[in-house]
Amino acid sequence: MIPYDTAKIQVSQGLPGLNKLISTLNDTPAKVLKRKRIRTIDDYYIIEKVISDTSNDISEDNRRELEKIFNDFESNYNKTKNAS
Repeated sequence: MIPYDTAKIQVSQGLPGLNKLISTLNDTPAKVLKRKRIRTIDDYYIIEKVISDTSNDISEDNRRELEKIFNDFESNYNKTKNAS
């Protein structure tokens, strides 16, 4: 657990609080599934962990959909990166 003073310093320095981080981690898969795309590199890394973690409670259908969205993002990201 993060000491209260440390958490206060993080928030006062503009860093997100622990509750905000946990909320982001929990909400991202549903948001990505709803919009059918990964918007940010942060979303990318969260989805990467979600689809590789077989112990989470995500359904197989949602896992497959997230894998497809993840692969699409990687493909498009690599094309953009190679075009520069």
